[in-house]
This record gives sequence, structure tokens and C-alpha cells, in this order.
Amino acid sequence: MVRIQGPDDFVDGTYEAAIEADGVEIAVAAELQGGVMMCSGPEQGGTACSADAAAGANRRLHASIEWFGPSELVLNLHYVDGGSLSGGPEVARVRLLRDGETIGDSTFEPDYERDEPNGEGCGVATTAQADFNLSPEAQIDAGAEPDLTVDD
Repeated sequence: MVRIQGPDDFVDGTYEAAIEADGVEIAVAAELQGGVMMCSGPEQGGTACSADAAAGANRRLHASIEWFGPSELVLNLHYVDGGSLSGGPEVARVRLLRDGETIGDSTFEPDYERDEPNGEGCGVATTAQADFNLSPEAQIDAGAEPDLTVDD
């Protein structure tokens, strides 16, 4: 999970997360209008938008972007092998665009943790989290060079 945060509210526009993860390219987009997020692509409505890309013979990379209020978006990335979740990428570069202009660009090397939240033998959850903090200028002026801070 990558938390994309700004110090101020996100302004209206089309937001796209262009991702390269382990050599696989995928993009997921959403339209923000008046504090309401609408999906751009095959899945419309709700607060989460998603996309899939082939990542091998029987493997797909799934990306979703979800609106968590006026100043936070969450990007989730994971692989699906033959219908089962199978962890996330080793390296992911994320470019965040608003109305076609890059407002943030960062590369993440997630430090995954494995847990059995439902008890031993009831399935393993593999998770990681990174923060992608946008500068105020990135939220206001899409042409500005963003000042990014990444906490792994």
C-alpha cells in the first residue's frame, strides 16, 4: 500500500497513477469533481478504481487507487497467480499525474511483512506500506517541480 498524501485537499481533476512494477507497466485513473471520485476505465463508481496487467503466463498485476478523503489517496499493488493473491512487487515506480501533468514521481522498494492474522494455518497475509507525500505546490500547480518525501 502506498499512501499518497498532501498537506492540503486534492483539487478537482483527473488523477492517474502510472506504475512500473518489476518491469510491468500499469495505470489506474480516477476523476475528482467536487470531492467525489469517479473511476476512469472499466470499473465505474464507488471510491476505488482498479486495473490489471499481464505479468507472466498465469500472473496478473492488480492496481487500485482509492479515495480516503480530501487529502489522501491510497494505491494498492499486488499479484494474482491463477486466481490467488501472491504478494507484491519488489520494486515499483509510481508517477502521479493530474490532468496529464506529473505532480509526483517516486520509486519504492517495499519491505514486506508476513502475518497470519486469522491464526496459524489460516492463510498468510503479506503487506507493506510506504508514504508518498506531495508538496503544496504539486497540488496547486501541476507544472511545478514536486518536493517529495518518501518514508518506507
